[in-house]
Amino acid sequence: MTFAIFIIAGFIAVAAGLRIFAYFAFGGNYRTSAPALAYHHVVNSPGFPATKITKSQFEEQMLELKRRDYWTLSPDEFIRLDGKENGRSVLVTFDDSYESAFTNAIPLLKSMDFTATFFIIAGFIGRKSTWDVHLRPPAHMTGDEIRKARDLGFTLGSHTLTHPDLTYLSPARLKEELSASKKLLEDAFGQDIRFLAYPFGRYNERVKEAVRECGYKAAFTINRPVRQAAFDPYCIPVTGVYGIDSMRNFRSKLERNGCFWIDAMRDKIINRFASGTTLVKGSKA
Repeated sequence: MTFAIFIIAGFIAVAAGLRIFAYFAFGGNYRTSAPALAYHHVVNSPGFPATKITKSQFEEQMLELKRRDYWTLSPDEFIRLDGKENGRSVLVTFDDSYESAFTNAIPLLKSMDFTATFFIIAGFIGRKSTWDVHLRPPAHMTGDEIRKARDLGFTLGSHTLTHPDLTYLSPARLKEELSASKKLLEDAFGQDIRFLAYPFGRYNERVKEAVRECGYKAAFTINRPVRQAAFDPYCIPVTGVYGIDSMRNFRSKLERNGCFWIDAMRDKIINRFASGTTLVKGSKA
């Protein structure tokens, strides 16, 4: 009995500690006018890493948006809300722009009259994701697939040139990752590239200033800022959607309800594991 009481008390203490941490870490954060969701892979069957969600999961989530009368926003529309509530609207984004997103997500999005933003790793168009840690690296969208996405009305953005952790780069390489990717995408696809998604969601004040100087209008991060009291166009939080997310998790992320802090804490942990790629692949160099 004493041992059981000890275990229960320990569980309560840990839960309370996490709740207190979440309150001080995220409780003072500003709230964007609409939720912003970030996807990566949309695959046919479950698998590792956590960023892979199945086609059936994605379909169920998009149907949930449709059932609730949500409509999707472009990044420009999302930013223009500027603190004003706009009914049931949502920003849908795809980091890395894997070929699986073109194959499995775009047809479904178009069938529901939804739009999305694809953040492209400019140096890996049509190539395998050797920048990441995979037993079998998946392919990124080809140039032709990106053009088709553009022609269907999807927004294109930059995810840098080679997907490094920008916080570790020298000033010269940082500028190259930001400027070269922007120019390459604009020259190849004829669409003004005004938005960036930080690789691994990692940024600091030096990186934010470089992003601004390179001509980007805004930048999005999957690494939710801690104690961010006001809107900052160069670190706009987006919420990752993962293969381990149930519909309860998805609704929490969509509604940002009282349980959202639990998902935010868990997603921070997932993001930290993803950042381990920089150690294995040497992206600090």
